[in-house]
Amino acid sequence: MTGHKINDVPATCSICGVGGQMRRGWCRRHYERWLRHGDPEAGAPSPRQAPPDGTCTLGSCTEPHYARGWCNKHYLRWRHHGDPLAVLPPAGGRPVGAASHAEIKRRSGADHPNWAGEDVGYVGLHGRVRSVRGSAEDHACAQADVTCRGPMHWANISHEYIDTEDFMPLCQSHHFRYDRASGTWGARKK
Repeated sequence: MTGHKINDVPATCSICGVGGQMRRGWCRRHYERWLRHGDPEAGAPSPRQAPPDGTCTLGSCTEPHYARGWCNKHYLRWRHHGDPLAVLPPAGGRPVGAASHAEIKRRSGADHPNWAGEDVGYVGLHGRVRSVRGSAEDHACAQADVTCRGPMHWANISHEYIDTEDFMPLCQSHHFRYDRASGTWGARKK
């Protein structure tokens, strides 16, 4: 509310006549409408009466009246979207013809909507390595010896994160030592 001078004085609203603390001569409702829309009467709900036949007054809707002259569906559309005639996506939350989450998940490579191409980051490239070469757990540590400890990781060989062949399987202890020796421990690309 910076930039707006607030004068809290007991009075009545110059628009609706409600008493209480006033700001700019308006009640809280009209003051907030002014802040939000630049007009104290903007977005004001128009009073609606229940229709005589007890059904929704919008178009050819024959659902029972709920509020403001509308059925529950139209009333909720107005509450959530500001328009009782808002077109909503069909049940399931996606437009007709759009791919389902399962369909998108089956896509890979350039067919996937999140494909970043050569601009892939650290996490994305590790995901590519797993999809092409499998889990690091399925491979032996590239520096296997008696000091191997912890789960297997895919470690980047050049520390440039070039492609899926630029990785080797290392146990956690060797991965830590390998990255530490190169000065890249904890430094990630993107």
